[in-house]
Amino acid sequence: MATWDNVVYTTLGLNLMAKLQTGATLHITRAVGGDGHASADALPALTEIAATQTLTLSDPVYKGNGRALLPVTLYNRGLTGGYILRQIGIYATDPDDGEVLMLVAQSETPDTIPSELASPDFVANFSFHIALGNAGRGATSGALDAARTIHGCRAKLARLLGCPRADHVCFAPNSTAALNTAINGVVRPGDRVVTTVLEHNSVLRPLNRLAAERGVTVEHAGCDANGALDYDELGRLVTPGTCAVVVTHASNVTGNAVDIARVAAIAHAAGALLIVDASQSAGAMHVDMRAMGLDVVCFTGHKGLMGPQGTGGLAVAEGVDVAPWAMGGTGVHSFDALQPLEWPTRLEAGTLNGHGIAGLSAGLDFIEAQGGVEAIAAHERALAERFLAGVREIPGIALYGAFDQPSRSAIVSLNVGDIDSAEISDALMQGWGIATRPGAHCAPLMHRALGTERQGVVRFSFGYFNTDEEVDTAIEALRDLSCD
Repeated sequence: MATWDNVVYTTLGLNLMAKLQTGATLHITRAVGGDGHASADALPALTEIAATQTLTLSDPVYKGNGRALLPVTLYNRGLTGGYILRQIGIYATDPDDGEVLMLVAQSETPDTIPSELASPDFVANFSFHIALGNAGRGATSGALDAARTIHGCRAKLARLLGCPRADHVCFAPNSTAALNTAINGVVRPGDRVVTTVLEHNSVLRPLNRLAAERGVTVEHAGCDANGALDYDELGRLVTPGTCAVVVTHASNVTGNAVDIARVAAIAHAAGALLIVDASQSAGAMHVDMRAMGLDVVCFTGHKGLMGPQGTGGLAVAEGVDVAPWAMGGTGVHSFDALQPLEWPTRLEAGTLNGHGIAGLSAGLDFIEAQGGVEAIAAHERALAERFLAGVREIPGIALYGAFDQPSRSAIVSLNVGDIDSAEISDALMQGWGIATRPGAHCAPLMHRALGTERQGVVRFSFGYFNTDEEVDTAIEALRDLSCD
């Protein structure tokens, strides 16, 4: 029998009390909430509920970033102690008639709260699932739940990236795995590939290995003094017979953006495919595969897409042949000697990270609730511009990047005099609690081009949850360090 502690039903519910009293099992498919982010037709504003005295709120067990976490005790399929947000809209499907139901709930505060929940990053819109099994492995409720979750996330990613077919969005543990899949699935022994000095080792090392072991020719287009890509050199290098061009959408060292639509035109004019490393841009910059002419886009979930670590993938345009790289269990065609060629199975060997993908799906919902990628990007760029304006006036600060670009990622990299970047980064953390990334950032050719191989750079990365006050604190911290 399905029971709920202290449930209050809104006028949008469809005779829920009667269903629960007769022992109907309700399956939770997703939950949204928190400070007005629930859709208008899903849940009235929290103040309106309180005004009708239909819901008595317990004290939140955590507050952060303008949100509050409220515990809810759920009894269904053996699960207890689930946690969801204050101002809850739970969508539940009744297996008897498929009605979509909505309720709000609250319960007593538990004695403890898991530490991973007590973080600002967690307190946001998210998907709440009773159970997830292994997608494609059987027809149990858990396996089917996982399959639905994964399919839903594919569809959301396809919309966000402008990929015409959701089944051409293939999941991977991160963008490194996705890039290895794309590069090894496209490039053949003896082929010619063009890339750039802006790239991360996730691009450079797979190509270096192909050059060493399979006779692949790899050329690197350079950059100007500010680290901006030299498109003229790229055009000269991409000649007929080039198999693929592999390029980042934004440098993880300087934040400089690459005009990937322009690069796509250069690649396609020579008959080459374009593979884009969108690790820094997916969710934080506009990406439209169809409009920009992108063949393969590799992404990670834990950065701009607001998902957990261990998630990522690649989106492949229709008609682009990426051969299976990893091979293994798929849950289908088990008697085939080789990996099935159907999408997306061809690029998804083994068990997918269903729980991580559920988190990634929730991150995509959060992005949409904030007004989309453009709204998030505008906020992050404003923070970066505020920081840049403040540090430009500090003596001894060296900046790296083409800051006159109309579109770039929210990164500002710098050095203080000739002090090692690791020393400055450590001082910022120890003295002010400011987290930065020093060193080489897994991008050796970019640092060689900038002349920062020895010193590295201190990278400030501004995200959606940073504030103007935090930016100002960072500026003053650098002012103090430059005077020491």
